[in-house]
Amino acid sequence: MVYEWKYGTRFSADITIIMNELKEIGEAITPDKIIRIARNKKTELHKCFTWDDSEAAHLYRKEQARNIIQSIVIIPDTDMDDSIKIIRAYESVTVGKGKAYVSIGTVLRNDDWKDELFSDIYSSIEQLIHKIENLEDICGDDHTMNNVKNRLVAVKELIKE
Repeated sequence: MVYEWKYGTRFSADITIIMNELKEIGEAITPDKIIRIARNKKTELHKCFTWDDSEAAHLYRKEQARNIIQSIVIIPDTDMDDSIKIIRAYESVTVGKGKAYVSIGTVLRNDDWKDELFSDIYSSIEQLIHKIENLEDICGDDHTMNNVKNRLVAVKELIKE
């Protein structure tokens, strides 16, 4: 079996060595076990972590800030429908040369940001379809997986329009 880093991953460590180090952990791998091995500077996993505590603390706080903004949702009035719909209040879009979180209402009123949002949704659907196809290759044809895949393909086509 060949292992590679997922496209867009920023790790420069050798994936083959990483896999050997992970296999040493055993079948049940946890983040704590990975960190315990990675503390050793001689491991390949060590290269995947930020060891400067002040820098790591700042990066962790940035992750917490992302978690805060991604956890805010809008629950529209349910008078129209008995089902509760939850909508993320903010979406990550390109602003200038970087990314920023912008309220969903603003995103939907801006053609570029709306296109970016639907492009992200399209990519997510493609990833799900690919995941289902890989599972079908391993597990064989499954009616439920095939049904879900067909529905995702139909939604993907709607987004294309």
